[in-house]
Amino acid sequence: MLDAVKSELNRSQTEPMIEDIKGDVTCCPHCGSTAIQRWGRSSGLQRFKCKESECGSTFNPLTGTPFARLRHRNRWIQNLDGMQYGLSITKMAELMGVARTTAFRWRHRFLAAPTAARPTEVSGIIEADETFFTEPFKGNQTIDKRKSRKRGKQGNKRSNADKIAVLIVKDRSGVTTDYVLGEHNNQAIIEKLEPIVNKD
Repeated sequence: MLDAVKSELNRSQTEPMIEDIKGDVTCCPHCGSTAIQRWGRSSGLQRFKCKESECGSTFNPLTGTPFARLRHRNRWIQNLDGMQYGLSITKMAELMGVARTTAFRWRHRFLAAPTAARPTEVSGIIEADETFFTEPFKGNQTIDKRKSRKRGKQGNKRSNADKIAVLIVKDRSGVTTDYVLGEHNNQAIIEKLEPIVNKD
Protein backbone atom coordinates (compact mmCIF):
# COMPACT_ATOMS: atom_id res chain seq x y z
CA MET A 1 0.00 0.00 0.00
CA LEU A 2 2.86 2.38 0.88
CA ASP A 3 4.45 1.98 -2.56
CA ALA A 4 1.14 2.62 -4.29
CA VAL A 5 0.55 5.84 -2.34
CA LYS A 6 4.14 7.07 -2.81
CA SER A 7 3.88 6.43 -6.52
CA GLU A 8 0.94 8.83 -6.73
CA LEU A 9 2.37 11.41 -4.32
CA ASN A 10 5.78 11.59 -5.98
CA ARG A 11 4.12 12.66 -9.21
CA SER A 12 2.83 15.84 -7.65
CA GLN A 13 5.59 16.63 -5.15
CA THR A 14 7.40 19.21 -7.31
CA GLU A 15 6.64 21.40 -10.29
CA PRO A 16 8.59 19.18 -12.75
CA MET A 17 6.61 16.18 -11.59
CA ILE A 18 3.35 18.08 -12.02
CA GLU A 19 4.37 19.00 -15.56
CA ASP A 20 4.75 15.30 -16.33
CA ILE A 21 1.22 14.62 -15.14
CA LYS A 22 -0.23 16.85 -17.85
CA GLY A 23 0.56 14.30 -20.51
CA ASP A 24 -1.51 11.68 -18.69
CA VAL A 25 -4.73 13.70 -18.93
CA THR A 26 -6.53 12.17 -21.92
CA CYS A 27 -10.21 12.52 -21.03
CA CYS A 28 -12.66 14.47 -18.90
CA PRO A 29 -13.06 12.87 -15.45
CA HIS A 30 -16.69 14.04 -15.34
CA CYS A 31 -18.09 12.68 -18.62
CA GLY A 32 -15.22 10.63 -20.09
CA SER A 33 -14.98 12.67 -23.30
CA THR A 34 -11.57 12.87 -24.98
CA ALA A 35 -12.42 16.30 -26.44
CA ILE A 36 -10.50 18.45 -23.96
CA GLN A 37 -8.35 21.57 -24.16
CA ARG A 38 -5.94 23.43 -21.91
CA TRP A 39 -7.62 26.09 -19.79
CA GLY A 40 -4.92 28.08 -17.98
CA ARG A 41 -3.13 27.26 -14.75
CA SER A 42 -4.05 27.40 -11.08
CA SER A 43 -1.90 26.71 -7.98
CA GLY A 44 0.89 25.34 -10.16
CA LEU A 45 -1.37 22.86 -11.95
CA GLN A 46 -2.42 22.90 -15.59
CA ARG A 47 -6.20 23.13 -15.92
CA PHE A 48 -8.30 21.64 -18.70
CA LYS A 49 -11.79 22.23 -20.07
CA CYS A 50 -14.14 19.68 -21.58
CA LYS A 51 -15.32 20.71 -25.08
CA GLU A 52 -18.54 18.73 -24.87
CA SER A 53 -21.45 21.21 -24.82
CA GLU A 54 -23.41 19.10 -22.35
CA CYS A 55 -20.48 19.00 -19.91
CA GLY A 56 -18.09 21.96 -20.24
CA SER A 57 -16.42 21.15 -16.89
CA THR A 58 -12.96 22.38 -15.96
CA PHE A 59 -10.50 20.16 -14.12
CA ASN A 60 -6.83 19.52 -13.35
CA PRO A 61 -4.73 16.31 -13.33
CA LEU A 62 -5.69 15.58 -9.71
CA THR A 63 -9.46 15.91 -10.24
CA GLY A 64 -11.20 12.65 -9.45
CA THR A 65 -8.28 11.34 -7.38
CA PRO A 66 -7.99 11.18 -3.57
CA PHE A 67 -5.56 14.13 -3.78
CA ALA A 68 -8.04 16.56 -5.36
CA ARG A 69 -8.40 19.91 -3.55
CA LEU A 70 -5.62 19.12 -1.06
CA ARG A 71 -3.18 21.97 -0.44
CA HIS A 72 0.48 22.13 0.69
CA ARG A 73 1.62 19.50 -1.81
CA ASN A 74 5.24 19.97 -0.71
CA ARG A 75 4.33 18.42 2.67
CA TRP A 76 2.51 15.33 1.44
CA ILE A 77 5.57 13.05 1.44
CA GLN A 78 6.45 14.21 4.97
CA ASN A 79 2.94 13.29 6.08
CA LEU A 80 3.19 9.89 4.42
CA ASP A 81 6.48 9.19 6.17
CA GLY A 82 4.84 10.03 9.49
CA MET A 83 2.03 7.61 8.73
CA GLN A 84 4.59 4.91 7.97
CA TYR A 85 6.14 5.33 11.42
CA GLY A 86 2.77 5.34 13.15
CA LEU A 87 2.76 8.96 14.35
CA SER A 88 -0.55 10.24 15.69
CA ILE A 89 -2.59 12.83 13.84
CA THR A 90 -1.84 15.39 16.55
CA LYS A 91 1.90 14.77 16.30
CA MET A 92 1.83 14.99 12.50
CA ALA A 93 -0.05 18.28 12.64
CA GLU A 94 2.61 19.72 14.99
CA LEU A 95 5.53 18.53 12.82
CA MET A 96 4.10 19.89 9.58
CA GLY A 97 2.62 23.08 11.01
CA VAL A 98 -0.93 22.38 9.82
CA ALA A 99 -4.26 22.12 11.57
CA ARG A 100 -5.20 18.79 13.14
CA THR A 101 -8.21 18.58 10.83
CA THR A 102 -5.88 18.92 7.85
CA ALA A 103 -3.65 16.08 9.06
CA PHE A 104 -6.76 13.96 9.62
CA ARG A 105 -8.08 14.66 6.10
CA TRP A 106 -4.69 13.93 4.51
CA ARG A 107 -4.38 10.61 6.32
CA HIS A 108 -7.74 9.35 5.09
CA ARG A 109 -7.17 10.62 1.55
CA PHE A 110 -3.78 8.87 1.37
CA LEU A 111 -5.26 5.63 2.69
CA ALA A 112 -7.84 5.80 -0.10
CA ALA A 113 -5.21 6.21 -2.85
CA PRO A 114 -4.37 2.51 -3.36
CA THR A 115 -8.06 1.73 -3.80
CA ALA A 116 -8.44 4.44 -6.41
CA ALA A 117 -5.41 3.14 -8.32
CA ARG A 118 -6.43 -0.52 -8.09
CA PRO A 119 -5.49 -2.55 -11.21
CA THR A 120 -8.37 -3.86 -13.30
CA GLU A 121 -6.73 -7.05 -14.55
CA VAL A 122 -4.24 -9.73 -13.53
CA SER A 123 -2.97 -12.33 -15.97
CA GLY A 124 -0.59 -15.25 -16.42
CA ILE A 125 0.28 -17.16 -13.27
CA ILE A 126 -1.79 -15.71 -10.44
CA GLU A 127 -1.35 -16.26 -6.71
CA ALA A 128 -4.00 -15.39 -4.15
CA ASP A 129 -4.20 -15.78 -0.38
CA GLU A 130 -6.15 -14.37 2.52
CA THR A 131 -4.82 -12.49 5.48
CA PHE A 132 -6.80 -11.50 8.58
CA PHE A 133 -6.98 -8.24 10.51
CA THR A 134 -8.69 -7.67 13.83
CA GLU A 135 -11.89 -5.72 13.16
CA PRO A 136 -11.60 -2.18 14.57
CA PHE A 137 -14.40 -0.48 16.47
CA LYS A 138 -12.68 2.87 17.03
CA GLY A 139 -15.21 5.59 17.82
CA ASN A 140 -18.10 3.17 18.44
CA GLN A 141 -19.98 3.83 21.65
CA THR A 142 -21.27 0.27 21.77
CA ILE A 143 -19.86 -3.03 20.55
CA ASP A 144 -22.44 -5.74 19.95
CA LYS A 145 -20.29 -8.33 18.18
CA ARG A 146 -17.96 -9.14 21.06
CA LYS A 147 -16.92 -8.21 24.57
CA SER A 148 -14.84 -5.05 24.84
CA ARG A 149 -11.15 -5.49 25.52
CA LYS A 150 -8.36 -3.29 26.79
CA ARG A 151 -6.72 -0.92 24.34
CA GLY A 152 -3.92 -2.52 22.33
CA LYS A 153 -4.91 -6.07 23.18
CA GLN A 154 -5.14 -8.42 20.21
CA GLY A 155 -8.14 -10.55 19.39
CA ASN A 156 -8.40 -14.30 19.73
CA LYS A 157 -5.46 -15.74 17.76
CA ARG A 158 -7.16 -19.12 17.47
CA SER A 159 -10.32 -17.77 15.88
CA ASN A 160 -11.16 -15.58 12.89
CA ALA A 161 -14.60 -14.71 14.24
CA ASP A 162 -13.62 -11.15 15.19
CA LYS A 163 -11.34 -10.57 12.18
CA ILE A 164 -11.75 -9.16 8.69
CA ALA A 165 -10.55 -11.31 5.79
CA VAL A 166 -8.57 -9.53 3.06
CA LEU A 167 -7.79 -11.27 -0.22
CA ILE A 168 -4.36 -10.43 -1.70
CA VAL A 169 -3.96 -11.15 -5.43
CA LYS A 170 -0.70 -10.94 -7.39
CA ASP A 171 0.50 -12.13 -10.78
CA ARG A 172 4.08 -12.89 -11.84
CA SER A 173 4.46 -9.53 -13.58
CA GLY A 174 4.08 -7.82 -10.19
CA VAL A 175 0.53 -6.50 -10.52
CA THR A 176 -0.98 -6.62 -7.03
CA THR A 177 -4.43 -5.84 -5.70
CA ASP A 178 -6.51 -6.63 -2.62
CA TYR A 179 -10.15 -6.95 -1.62
CA VAL A 180 -12.00 -7.02 1.68
CA LEU A 181 -14.13 -10.16 1.81
CA GLY A 182 -17.56 -9.67 3.31
CA GLU A 183 -17.83 -13.42 3.87
CA HIS A 184 -14.87 -15.77 4.11
CA ASN A 185 -15.87 -18.54 1.72
CA ASN A 186 -15.14 -19.80 -1.80
CA GLN A 187 -18.04 -17.93 -3.38
CA ALA A 188 -16.84 -14.58 -2.00
CA ILE A 189 -13.35 -15.23 -3.36
CA ILE A 190 -14.67 -16.18 -6.80
CA GLU A 191 -16.79 -13.01 -6.95
CA LYS A 192 -13.68 -10.88 -6.38
CA LEU A 193 -11.42 -12.81 -8.78
CA GLU A 194 -13.80 -13.30 -11.68
CA PRO A 195 -13.92 -9.66 -12.91
CA ILE A 196 -10.13 -9.13 -12.82
CA VAL A 197 -8.64 -12.46 -13.96
CA ASN A 198 -7.77 -12.43 -17.66
CA LYS A 199 -10.08 -14.87 -19.46
CA ASP A 200 -7.12 -16.48 -21.27
